[in-house]
Amino acid sequence: MTKFDDNTRNEALVKHDNGSEEMETTPPDFTFDEQHTEEEFLKFNRFVRNKFFHGKRSMVIVNVWYSLLNIFYIVILFFMNSMEIWILLGLFVCLQIYYNYKAIYAVDKNARKVYRQNKILAGIQMQLSFWKDHYKVKTNTGSDSIAYKNLFSIEETDTNFYLMFSKQQGQIVVKDKAPKGFTDFMRGVKQHYKL
Repeated sequence: MTKFDDNTRNEALVKHDNGSEEMETTPPDFTFDEQHTEEEFLKFNRFVRNKFFHGKRSMVIVNVWYSLLNIFYIVILFFMNSMEIWILLGLFVCLQIYYNYKAIYAVDKNARKVYRQNKILAGIQMQLSFWKDHYKVKTNTGSDSIAYKNLFSIEETDTNFYLMFSKQQGQIVVKDKAPKGFTDFMRGVKQHYKL
């Protein structure tokens, strides 16, 4: 585990004549190249939907509600065989199927569409460099340094880290593309900055 010192950022911070600040005077702890694929973008989209917008919980609640209504109409059908009840039962079954389609497949379809429409970032090659207090993303269109203390959260899955700027935006970091020791480093950052 990496030891973090709150004074590290001050020692690494450089002010330029134009007023901008840069934090690269010390060599990074980790540097590696990465390219975001459509599949990684979809994983990120699903994670955000489920973690921050309660996607799974919403699906369970709506499906339980539809199922209870369907059971109610089936019980009513035992006592009175009415065409209206059959129509309502069929309607609620169709609505349940449609809701599940929208909640699972249509959301992914829309995310694919967003990824493919973004010609600048779709499949862009980037270099990620990580220090104890910040990280830098460098692409052919420019570069940006982000201090960990400015992040909303750092989320970890089995395959990725998501450095979240907000509940909807974040940096995807694929664990398999990172060097050895990076996972422990990011866990240390998360713990140190309480993200």
